[in-house]
Amino acid sequence: MDSYITTNNSRKQKLLFLIFHEIDEGNGVSNKIKNQIKAFRHHGFDVDFSYLIKENGFLKKRKYNNDIISSIEGNYHAQKYGYKYFYKELFSKITEQGVDIIYIRYTHFANPLFIKFLSKLKKKRIKVLLEIPTYPYDSEYKNVKFKQKLFLIIERLSRNFFKYYCDKIVTVSSDTKIFGTDTIIISNGINIDKIKLKKKKQKPGEYRLIGVANIRFWHGFDRMIKGLHDYYSDKKNITKVYFDIIGDSSNKESLEYRNMVKEYRLQEFIIFNGVIKTENLDPYFDKANLAVGSLGIHRIGLNEANPIKNREYCAKGIPFMYAMIDRDFDEKHFIHKVPDDDSNININAVIKFLEESNFSLESEREYAEEYLTWNSQIKKIIAQM
Repeated sequence: MDSYITTNNSRKQKLLFLIFHEIDEGNGVSNKIKNQIKAFRHHGFDVDFSYLIKENGFLKKRKYNNDIISSIEGNYHAQKYGYKYFYKELFSKITEQGVDIIYIRYTHFANPLFIKFLSKLKKKRIKVLLEIPTYPYDSEYKNVKFKQKLFLIIERLSRNFFKYYCDKIVTVSSDTKIFGTDTIIISNGINIDKIKLKKKKQKPGEYRLIGVANIRFWHGFDRMIKGLHDYYSDKKNITKVYFDIIGDSSNKESLEYRNMVKEYRLQEFIIFNGVIKTENLDPYFDKANLAVGSLGIHRIGLNEANPIKNREYCAKGIPFMYAMIDRDFDEKHFIHKVPDDDSNININAVIKFLEESNFSLESEREYAEEYLTWNSQIKKIIAQM
C-alpha cells in the first residue's frame, strides 16, 4: 500500500467525497462519481460519501453514508433553496468522523455560508480539494432569470475566497491556477471493466458513423447532417455513408435535427434510434466504422474539453472524430479532428481518413487501459494533493 495514504498512526486516511446534488442511478455524472469513489478506495483511502436527496422536486435532505443528517421543511423558498445552508450538521459529522481530506464536486453554489464552512475546515487542518467539472463556466448562465442572476453574483463574489481555504482545485482544463488557487490537472476517466471491445462487423463498400449523446446543441450533430446533405447532393459520391444517432429523440435539438433530415430527404442515411441502454449498444458499435464526438463545444465558449464519451469510444477500440482540443487524443492516429466552428462536416475527408488510417482496435484499447481509467486519474490527484 502506498505510504502517502496513511496517517502517522498507520490508519488509512479518511476522505469525504462531498456533492451538492442528488445521485441518479444510471446518470453519467452519478456513474462518474461512483467510479471516482471506487478509485480513491482502490488507492487505499477510507471514503465517506455525502449527497442530497430530492423529494417532491426539492433537494430537501443531506445524507452522509447511511445517515440522514439534515432535512428542510417549511415554505416554498425554504424547500427550494434550503440545501444551500446544510453546513452546521455537515461540519459536526465531519469532525465526528475524523475526516482528513474533503473532495468537493463544485457545481457553482458558493455563498458566504459555504465560505465560512471552508474556513472552519481550514482551522481544523482538514485538506480541501475542489473539483470544478467544467471551467470556465460563466457562459453557461447567459440567459438565466433575475433571481438566478442574484445567486450568480453572490457566487462570483464568494469564489474569490477559495484561494484562502482550498488547498488545490482539480480541473480537466489546462489552467494552472483557477480563482487564485493552484490546480491539479487531470482528464475525465472511465470504468473500463464495463466497456467491451467492439467486434469487426463492418459491411464492405459502405461506412457507418455512430453518435451517442443526450443531444444538445453543443454536440453539433447538425454539422454532420448538413455535411451529409452536401455529400449526397454531389452525384459523383457513390459510397454509402450512414449516421446512427442514439439518444434523446424528443428534445428541442432532436426535433430540429429530424426536421432537417426530412427537409434534406436523408431519412435513409440518418437514423434516429432514440435512447438505448448502454448494455444494448454493442451491436450498433460493432457495425460502425467511426464514432462522432462533440462537434459544437465552441458554442458554449470552450475550445478544450475532456468528454467521457471520447474515452468510452477509445476503450471500445473505435476511431472517432471531434472538434475541440482534447489533450489525451489530439495527436493519436485513430482520431479525425474537424474545425471547431459551424462549418459543414466534409464527408469525403472522413472517408479518406477511414481508408488511409492504419490502427488496430486492440492498440486503441490498450491506450485506454493504461491512461484513461479513473484509477490512473485519481493517482495524479494523490501525487499532487
